[in-house]
Amino acid sequence: MIIVLLGACIFSALAAATHGSIADPVTVIADLDGATVEQTFEMLQCVGASHGEMFMWEDNRNHLRAIARDIGFSHVRGHGLLNDDMSTYLNGQTNMWTLFSAFDFLRSIHMRPIFELSFTPTELAKNQSDSLMHYRANASPAKDLDQWFDFIKNLVQSLVDRYGIDEIRQWRFEFYNEPNCGFFHGSKDEWFAMYNATAWAVKAVDSQIKVGGPSTAKLGV
Repeated sequence: MIIVLLGACIFSALAAATHGSIADPVTVIADLDGATVEQTFEMLQCVGASHGEMFMWEDNRNHLRAIARDIGFSHVRGHGLLNDDMSTYLNGQTNMWTLFSAFDFLRSIHMRPIFELSFTPTELAKNQSDSLMHYRANASPAKDLDQWFDFIKNLVQSLVDRYGIDEIRQWRFEFYNEPNCGFFHGSKDEWFAMYNATAWAVKAVDSQIKVGGPSTAKLGV
């Protein structure tokens, strides 16, 4: 018999919320002679892939081909799929060309995205001079939540139109990345409001599409 003491531990793989303090220790008693149940954790089948533009790079695509073929990863998660360098919002319109190229490639190698809906296209951003990381993401809140809602809804509807609802129901969607770790340049209230608008926009297309998160970091912050 093994007794394991677990401290504060969070898996951000689109987890459901838990109750109580995450700082409280939990005692787990594992009876190795007892009955066993096979468990499959989907998070182990996902690999991270930096930021969205890299899905367009052939050397990065070769790496993804290799891990899909040789290791069997089924999902990939990258930051900044809505960045300006992905041209997802131009002149007041949702533009899907670059995203379609990225996702067409992923489907061609039998992978699916965990679609992190980040960051904020500059045209929609409250602070249009905001810049984050070397890929110059705009991490400020949306200046107009109705505009943001329409943008996300149109984007998800375009995905359904291209890949079919049965396919999109197998994808995973989340909003932003680690907002408490410097990846969101707004208040908590602004983040919650924007998350709410994002989730409702996705569900407005189809209630069975999976929306998760938040992917937080730095416990206690």
